[in-house]
Amino acid sequence: MRVLGIDPGYAIVGWGVVEYISNRFAPIGYGAVITEKDTPFEQRLVEIYESVFDIWPRRSAACRSTNTHPCRSSRPSPATARP
Repeated sequence: MRVLGIDPGYAIVGWGVVEYISNRFAPIGYGAVITEKDTPFEQRLVEIYESVFDIWPRRSAACRSTNTHPCRSSRPSPATARP
């Protein structure tokens, strides 16, 4: 099973994808969405959403986790992926 973890924020949103197989975790990818300090708040939210949403299908995560919500199998609220 692959899990997408998100560390939410307004300026920087961290993310990581791990694979869980046979009682072990292996890193698949990680990165951060970084918005410019002079960007209006509303635009920051759009950039964060679009970037994180882009990670979901490319990393094929079966569920997600944030620091406030347990694992879910619904669509993520999205970040800029790094290979």
